[in-house]
Amino acid sequence: GETYEGCVYAPMGRSDANLKWDRGEIGMRFEYLSFDRATEMNPAVTGIAPAPRAPSGLRGTELNCTMLGAFGAAPPEVQLGVMRYIWYGASDAMRRKRTEIMVEYGYGTFLNPRDLEEFGYTDILAQVPPAWRETMETALEQGVPEPYGKNTQQIYLKVSEPINWAIDRPELLDLPREDALTRIEGQLDAAAERVDRFMLGQLSPGEWRRRRTWGGVLLAVIVTVFVGAISWVLRAFTREEQAMGDRPPARRFLKAYLLLLPGLALVLLVQYLPLILGVPLALFDYQFAIDSVFVGLDNFAAVLYDTRFWMSLLRTLYYVLLVVALGFWPPIMVAILLDEVPGTLFKYIFRTVFYLPTIVSGVIMVFLWRQLYEPSESGFLNQILMSLNHLDPVPAAALRLVMLGLWLSLIGVIFACGVKLKELSTVMRVILGLFALGLLWATVYPLIRTYLGPGALEIEARGLDPARVSGWPAVLTYLRGMLGPFDIKPLGWIEDPAMAMVCCVIPMVWATAGPGCIIYLAALKTVPEELVEAATIDGAGILQRMAYITLPRVKFLILIQLLGAVVGAFRGGTNFILAMTGGGPNGATRTMGMDIFERAFMELKFSTGAAMGWILGAIVICITAYQLRRMSRAQFTTGAEVSVTAK
Repeated sequence: GETYEGCVYAPMGRSDANLKWDRGEIGMRFEYLSFDRATEMNPAVTGIAPAPRAPSGLRGTELNCTMLGAFGAAPPEVQLGVMRYIWYGASDAMRRKRTEIMVEYGYGTFLNPRDLEEFGYTDILAQVPPAWRETMETALEQGVPEPYGKNTQQIYLKVSEPINWAIDRPELLDLPREDALTRIEGQLDAAAERVDRFMLGQLSPGEWRRRRTWGGVLLAVIVTVFVGAISWVLRAFTREEQAMGDRPPARRFLKAYLLLLPGLALVLLVQYLPLILGVPLALFDYQFAIDSVFVGLDNFAAVLYDTRFWMSLLRTLYYVLLVVALGFWPPIMVAILLDEVPGTLFKYIFRTVFYLPTIVSGVIMVFLWRQLYEPSESGFLNQILMSLNHLDPVPAAALRLVMLGLWLSLIGVIFACGVKLKELSTVMRVILGLFALGLLWATVYPLIRTYLGPGALEIEARGLDPARVSGWPAVLTYLRGMLGPFDIKPLGWIEDPAMAMVCCVIPMVWATAGPGCIIYLAALKTVPEELVEAATIDGAGILQRMAYITLPRVKFLILIQLLGAVVGAFRGGTNFILAMTGGGPNGATRTMGMDIFERAFMELKFSTGAAMGWILGAIVICITAYQLRRMSRAQFTTGAEVSVTAK
């Protein structure tokens, strides 16, 4: 009759639940009833009970069995031998022998009570805890077999979509109860329909015709994009080459061609040959052990009508935005600051410090940051944040005000760059201004959200007083909290869907800032020193020199690097995300590259992955073509002159 808080731990992604269980910090967990798990339990410490009933009276119990099979290409006598072994493994004789051996070695109380009763071990049966017997019988009576067959490799991701959708939408608590339940029931119905379509392919002939029509349109667009982009780039380079006059004789560049040949051969073998071989893959239902079937446009049609594909595309755009917003500008700023460091010794020291993360192995870097992102109280970053809880109210309030001032100053600098940097294009200045306004909105939004207050469902669920949790009283309470001590709870980091993508990008920024700033440092050496000295004598500070001298003279390099960063963000990041989050939690970091990997190598849908790869390739080649077209207008000269100019 008593209620206890904190007995169950329900993380969103990878967790330290096993560690918390071993420490005794949580009181309940769900497990399979297998012999191996049972022998690891101490009956004096751990009790066993059936899965709890749902409000409908049903129990969500799963039957998961070991699967054995014979390879169809093996010789007949081998297949027959394997099948005899399987038949014996499923026979009563095998159950009797297994029960006899386990009882002999003292593990009889962990066996199925039905086997003990059937084979006459009544003395052992009397020692089996009643809860264990009840749990086993309930699991067998109400258990549902785990799905097996076509499209079932990742079925749990499909059937878990509704609950993950609800967990990831706290705004449901802002709705009236009936409206929230209506939305949840709608998601359940939609998810059931998606699972039926995914598992059974329940599509009418008319719907298949419509899907194949749009699949054909998509394939035509992809082919047009590839052919048009390549032609566009070739024409651009040809036109610029013709404008330069007569070409030097080819033998003059013979040594250069010979030096490029090994690298070119490696690129053709590793990248372009798989690309060519993957062209027909998207038109087949590719299988490993059986013959592949030509399906034509079905793979493109399936991708086009797959909500998971569109979600991964949106997450890819979000990932690219984060990479550019957080990772593109730091190397430029670091390079400028390193160039301003007085003294040769300090220049070398700081350049070495910033370049060191580059030499760290990628695997080591992933494990390092996973340790830093530990979501429990013992996590490194959480310990740093929670140490602020020990500050007295006055220092805590002062620290908050300082942090707020620095944050508003950063927003002001970004907005000022968009207004004052006349050398930037109008589009870039507008983007900077909108970015600053977005940061300002994110700063003010908590106050607006506090004024509006929680929804009726949350007020009902948490027993809140509506008059105290909304309006100006709530805002005043929020502001008074800014003047008190910190009360920071452990953050989820990579286990929080809202933070996971940002947490994946930050280590990449940390690791790539060093190589990036080296490129910009080399470009800064081409800026005439006499201009910098004259501006300094006239009283120009670092911001003025950066805005009117430094950035205008390297802006073409910045543009090329920006396009390269966008292309790299679309193509890269999959390996790092796979090691960091595995695409979770709840698919929050499943970019297109990650989605292609999952479909091809986890779900074994190679053809679907190939179709998605061509879609991603069409997006990337458009940006690459624009980058190459800008590169065709560049003139590279020695550092004594002008490093890079553009027409």
